[in-house]
Amino acid sequence: FVVDSNASNEDLTWGRTYLKAYRPDQIWTNEHWRYAMSVRTDVGYRQSDHEFTNYKELISAGGKCGPRAFFGRFICKAFGVPTW
Repeated sequence: FVVDSNASNEDLTWGRTYLKAYRPDQIWTNEHWRYAMSVRTDVGYRQSDHEFTNYKELISAGGKCGPRAFFGRFICKAFGVPTW
């Protein structure tokens, strides 16, 4: 996969492994929400419970607009889908 990402190769590999293991249905969902559905299902919409420094921690921390968008961009890029 070739995308511009601020995530390390290790993080991108974790993202692919995570989605394949815990949300395989989201890999095969409709094209509009493919991969990014995990923003709705896994990243809670709330004030962040704690600080996060990586994408793994972001899932448990939750967040509003910004953190959820960051995770959506990350998981799409992990599968080679370009985002802005």
